[in-house]
Amino acid sequence: EEVHARVVSAFADVELDFERFKDRSPCTLSEGEKRRAAIAGVLAMQPELLVLDEPTAGLDHNGLLSVVQILRKLHTQGKSIVLISHDLDLVAALVERIVVLQAGRIRFDGPRAKLLQDHRLMAQLDLTPPRTQRVVQALKRKGLVRNEDLYSLEEIKKEIARTCGVIQNKPVVEK
Repeated sequence: EEVHARVVSAFADVELDFERFKDRSPCTLSEGEKRRAAIAGVLAMQPELLVLDEPTAGLDHNGLLSVVQILRKLHTQGKSIVLISHDLDLVAALVERIVVLQAGRIRFDGPRAKLLQDHRLMAQLDLTPPRTQRVVQALKRKGLVRNEDLYSLEEIKKEIARTCGVIQNKPVVEK
């Protein structure tokens, strides 16, 4: 009974209805559903640390957004997550600390902002800045943002609204 309850709870954590999925063949699941079911299987074991290697690889946009939302939710619930990925857009949006490995050696270990805002270091490590950072830099050159510590489109939108409100000396109303 305890194992069953943990499995049902884990499926709920990844936004899958256990009753709908329990008898389905894995072959009939979408890639996103397979990924979420795999995460649920690990969560049911109640690990202290969740290690995910390329959790969004091969997913369509909706599948990627679903996995990102789940990882954010797990993080806010206090789950420790190690995310292994080549996707700097994903990494920038989700993590606070980045470790860069190259040829089996640690080349960087530190806060996200320290790496992503240091253009020379990014070049030395042969890393392309995430799209969000490239957008932030373009917006900064135009005076539309002041803060560079923005890693999601939601953060960028709020900063533009804040900056434009300051520029126009008008209060900013968020819808």
